[in-house]
Amino acid sequence: MQNPLTKSVSPRAAAISLGAVLLVLLGIWYGPAAFRHMTNRPPTTAEVRKTIWKYLAKQTGEKEFTVDLNSVTNGVADPGSDAASPARRKNRKAFPTQVVYSKYFQQKQAEASTYKALYKVVGQELKLAESLLETTDQKPAGLALVMESSRYANSPTENPWLAARICEGYLWPEVATRDKIDSPTEQLLGFCENAFRDAGETNNLIRNYRMMIAKAQGSQVDITRFRLSRLLEDTGQYREALACLQQMTNTNKNGYKKRVAFLQEKVKSSGN
Repeated sequence: MQNPLTKSVSPRAAAISLGAVLLVLLGIWYGPAAFRHMTNRPPTTAEVRKTIWKYLAKQTGEKEFTVDLNSVTNGVADPGSDAASPARRKNRKAFPTQVVYSKYFQQKQAEASTYKALYKVVGQELKLAESLLETTDQKPAGLALVMESSRYANSPTENPWLAARICEGYLWPEVATRDKIDSPTEQLLGFCENAFRDAGETNNLIRNYRMMIAKAQGSQVDITRFRLSRLLEDTGQYREALACLQQMTNTNKNGYKKRVAFLQEKVKSSGN
């Protein structure tokens, strides 16, 4: 019997083994980001958030992003108390949490005169939003501040990449917890769509549309499938575009058959 230690290895097996070793070494050397790129695996929520805070710390020199809200907390209405009722609100002049905090950060943004200061305000608002997202009563306020911090990251901070990361790290996880698309969920996904488009992130646009399809109901499903099909077509993914179009339930729409025939020809001629 041949000794296993001296047994010859086929070139194919050797190549596979060498490739696996190189993949591990590259992952160790270049880190998780390179590994995800090579394996085409999207980052986890924790990884996205870590990237956001690392970037903000680099831009500002800040670590905690604490903010003194003593000047505004007296005007906040507790959603679970009588102070939030219309009758009591008239007397105490208490406003919903997101309104008070949003006004505060709008003022801070207006006062910021450098990019460093702008990034600091984005970080402070996002940090506050994180704490609000931890409680059910305050979650709507937290989501409103997340969207506002993403909006500020895009303008005036002029960083669409950061705006898209905030959507990926904070709005997508919230959408994932919801069973179907209602008006607030549609608003979240619509906001993400705009952020990813501004950042030129086609892959995330495609993922965003797939989330819509998975949770949408009725005619909204077909509308989103058609939009996704056009996006896939624009990126040269004709086979996937065709498959997406053929999943539509309402095939009597004007131009549907022409679109299918067009994509079938594209698949045939390009092989994609």
